[in-house]
Amino acid sequence: MIASTPTTDMTWRLLWSHTARHVISEVPTDSLIEQVSAGYGWGLRRSDNPLQAILVHPTSNEREAGDLSLTVLGQGTHVIPRANSSYQDYVGLVADAVETAARFYLSSSAQ
Repeated sequence: MIASTPTTDMTWRLLWSHTARHVISEVPTDSLIEQVSAGYGWGLRRSDNPLQAILVHPTSNEREAGDLSLTVLGQGTHVIPRANSSYQDYVGLVADAVETAARFYLSSSAQ
C-alpha cells in the first residue's frame, strides 16, 4: 500500500473529482436539471427546487470500500463499493448509481 502524503492525497482527490465530473456530465437530464459543483464533488439539482440535489464526490471515510460516494441531499451519503472492479467497470457502476438516484430523487414526480 502506498503511504498517504498530502501530495498523494490531493492527487487522488483531484483524479476522482475529475471522474465524478465526467460521470455527471454523461447523465441524461431534462431542462429543469442543472449541473453543480461543491468542493471536490459534482452533481445535479433541480433548478426549480435546489433542495433536490445529488452529489458524487471522492470518499472521505471508508476509502478502502470505494473511491467515490453519492450524497443525496436530505437522505445521506453512501460509499459506492468498488469490490475490486477495474476503473472502467467501477465508473460504470458509479454511473448506474447516479442515473438511478437522478431518476428517483430529481424527477418531477419526486417533488
